[in-house]
Amino acid sequence: MTIRPSVNIGSSSFSDLVYADDTAFFAKDAPDATDSSNPADLVESFTYLGSIQTSDGYCRSDIARRIGLESSAMSSLNNIWNTKHLSIQTKVNVYQTLVLSILLYASETWTSLASDMKVIESFHMKR
Repeated sequence: MTIRPSVNIGSSSFSDLVYADDTAFFAKDAPDATDSSNPADLVESFTYLGSIQTSDGYCRSDIARRIGLESSAMSSLNNIWNTKHLSIQTKVNVYQTLVLSILLYASETWTSLASDMKVIESFHMKR
């Protein structure tokens, strides 16, 4: 008989933790997550599958990170933007494929506010 460890978060107990290193629990309050019997760490944010997960549930930090990654990608493609032998349509296709996809990766999972969307749109319009 195999004894599996369990984690108690508030009034819930989770015992099927075969892949516990890939498990994230979101708790409303710190006391729920800091029960002395839990083998879990309490953090404000962490990166999971390339996206930043935060304790407040918003995506501001992930948007800022994505904007930084997108800026880096734009800079690395300067020779393409400056090439006169490529058409505007080809450059737009490169932008949409290689740059915009970095900015919007996992955006369908964001809990975004109108102010977050304005930041993304204004950054996008600068390009």
